[in-house]
Amino acid sequence: MLSGLCMFLGYLLAGVVLCILILTIPWGIASLRIGLYALWPFGRTIVDKPTSGVGSSLGTACG
Repeated sequence: MLSGLCMFLGYLLAGVVLCILILTIPWGIASLRIGLYALWPFGRTIVDKPTSGVGSSLGTACG
């Protein structure tokens, strides 16, 4: 029942660590957004963005 809270805390920690490092700020922001989605998913949808660029493809391939 509270697994969303554990996921939120994990993504929050990862987001903070990634935002400390300058090169990984975009992934840190994405991690924080995913954490908020895990905390309160109701009424939200995930939308694919085909024009997201090379950074998104690199992050998806490495993750």
